[in-house]
Amino acid sequence: MRIFKCSLVAAVMTGVLSFAPAALAKDAQLPAKMTWTAYTVGTSGYGQAVAIGNMLKTKLGVTVRILPGRNDVSRLKPLVAKRAQLCSCGASLYLAQEGINLFSGKEWGPQPARMVMMSLSPVGMMFATQKDRGIKTLADLKGKRISYISSGPTQNTIASANLAFAGLSWKDVKRVDFSSYVASIKGLINGQVDAVIAFSASPAMRQVSAAPDGLVWLSNPHGDKAGWKRYLGVAPYFIPMKVRVGAGIPKGSTIDGAMYPYPILISIGGLPDDQAYGLAKALVEHYDVYKSSAPGAKGWSIKAQKFDWVVPFSDGAVRYFKEIGKWSPAADKHNRMLVDRQSFLAKTWKAFKAKNDSLDAAAYKTKWLAARKAALEGAGLPLHPVK
Repeated sequence: MRIFKCSLVAAVMTGVLSFAPAALAKDAQLPAKMTWTAYTVGTSGYGQAVAIGNMLKTKLGVTVRILPGRNDVSRLKPLVAKRAQLCSCGASLYLAQEGINLFSGKEWGPQPARMVMMSLSPVGMMFATQKDRGIKTLADLKGKRISYISSGPTQNTIASANLAFAGLSWKDVKRVDFSSYVASIKGLINGQVDAVIAFSASPAMRQVSAAPDGLVWLSNPHGDKAGWKRYLGVAPYFIPMKVRVGAGIPKGSTIDGAMYPYPILISIGGLPDDQAYGLAKALVEHYDVYKSSAPGAKGWSIKAQKFDWVVPFSDGAVRYFKEIGKWSPAADKHNRMLVDRQSFLAKTWKAFKAKNDSLDAAAYKTKWLAARKAALEGAGLPLHPVK
């Protein structure tokens, strides 16, 4: 995998100050060098990681190199293998935490995901199409060609949720496989597919908007309670959002859509507490430096943080939030519940794997998902961490 070094090169002021960056990194309780994974070049997740990396270099002397991954699995594998500390990721971390979808196989299972901070902006992840396809609502997708991302459970789950919103499933559409998110966008432009799941602020969507056939976003009307019940039954980590930022959305207009925090800085197993503390502090105190440097970066504001989401915050980040008076007893109770849930799933997985490791891959996944559901129900826990 090609490595992109995205931090700015600090100017050498004088010989006396040449070691200042390392000292700054130490003072911030961060290593002088960090490795993160992110979505591919051209995505908002990558762009925001670059913006934060540049801030860390100029303000703290921390060099961040970014490994762009084509899909959810390739973005999380370096974290599990300890080749990267963080991922500028999406909802894949929720799927990994729960040990579901692509993360239900023998080599995965429930992962101890921890957040440092999240970006939550008035953007959306919705189905996008073009004017000449004759698609105006989600119900119109029936019989149409829909993108499916190989090893991309996040986008595929979002597609499933949007189809469910309209009472549809994959059986009602024609699935077209693509190797990555960006490839699916190109497929829409090239006429290979009729609709794709896309991030409204993604730079790639500007190309769709600028194309002769234009861009159409398919909404999730917030007043449709039955539709939302079906939607959240598939993707409980989503939040109804009035989408006003994105390609093809006129200034002053909004679309009833949905979004989850994206991107999210997460680790598998947790950063050392001092590092998580230092990174959270840098993101908050130097917010003005990077907030306008990439589409969606304003969502890193401390005011935008959702402390009762579906994945727990790291202990170091929590320490900083308490220090600045942003952490409540309710947030603490919720976070402890999520950590306890992860521990329960890890124990369930360990016991299951010890008895079923000889099963073939397909049988293993099927039996694990059934065992996971039975264990949660037996313990009086919901199938999803937030009802």
